[in-house]
Amino acid sequence: MLELIYEKQAGCLTGQSFDSKTHTCAVFCDISKAFDRVWHKGLIFKLKQQWVRGSLLNWISNYLGNREQRVIVGQSYSDVKHVKAGVFQGSVIGPLLFLVYDNDITLHILSITRLFADDTSIASTTSTIDDLQSIINHDLRDISKWSKQWLVTFNPDTTEVLYFGNCQPNHLYWNSITPFYQQLSDDCKWHTHINNICCTSSKILGILRKR
Repeated sequence: MLELIYEKQAGCLTGQSFDSKTHTCAVFCDISKAFDRVWHKGLIFKLKQQWVRGSLLNWISNYLGNREQRVIVGQSYSDVKHVKAGVFQGSVIGPLLFLVYDNDITLHILSITRLFADDTSIASTTSTIDDLQSIINHDLRDISKWSKQWLVTFNPDTTEVLYFGNCQPNHLYWNSITPFYQQLSDDCKWHTHINNICCTSSKILGILRKR
């Protein structure tokens, strides 16, 4: 569902880009082990910034704190380690705490931004390719700076980039970021993307038939 939302947003920007002969780029950032990366002290600090005080703050602090973990394999036990990061997946409050933690990631970003749980996307449309590259690189640097400050790891290898225009940017801040690709054809249709999906599906079906 989230991918469909992103494609719809990208499609709207793309239609405008083709109509006005501008350049559009959307970057969908991937956080590695997002819920496990929430630094407890940083989260408490951000809760205080949101004026969470008193009994509620103490309750959340106690809920997160004093947790330990160890690995057991057969009769072997690892040393006990204190857990200093992570909100608990499957809990009711976990997604909310994560949203509090990463909500300020967009504070200095110039592009259009969309946050949904651990998915972060930025998108921009400009009249020149140089302006587009400058804005996207500015925002990627800001995201990288934020991630280092708050001990979150973004994975450039699984970050997706969509670009629509007649020439592609030749450099991005994340050197290992997924190369730019174009899903829409010049007539603003999805033929290329659909053909690629059909080709991939046919290969998988062929393997299943052989079994």
